[in-house]
Amino acid sequence: MTLRIAAEHADAIRNAIVYGIGTVEVMIGMQSAGRWAALLDTDPMQHVNAMLLRKALCLQQGDFETAERIANEALALNPGYEKAFVAMALSQLAVGRTGDAAATYSRLAELTTARAKSLAAAGRIDLALYDGRQEEALTLPD
Repeated sequence: MTLRIAAEHADAIRNAIVYGIGTVEVMIGMQSAGRWAALLDTDPMQHVNAMLLRKALCLQQGDFETAERIANEALALNPGYEKAFVAMALSQLAVGRTGDAAATYSRLAELTTARAKSLAAAGRIDLALYDGRQEEALTLPD
């Protein structure tokens, strides 16, 4: 009975491990993380995570347009995915679209989770610092 249950969950466990390896490889800048993302594409539970890996690779490579497109696709699948908002804002900021980045952080702040609000606040502070508004950045968390 235990082996049968384990076999039923083998794909989910394997794909969780694949995502973990892909995440580590992205964090250290390895292009092979894209290969792990491709393995996750067939698992509906991991599809957004595959997009996350690809998005991170695009950001590292300076392909900000593709990173923003992938973030939009991830949000279409999961409108509450906080990391996709952050990726989109970073992509917009990287190409000089600070107004769009600010709007993206505002959309993130509209989510109800504390994590979303915290990420949005940090993003607004980053934007203020980027624009040279240090005094404003100090008051933004209030």
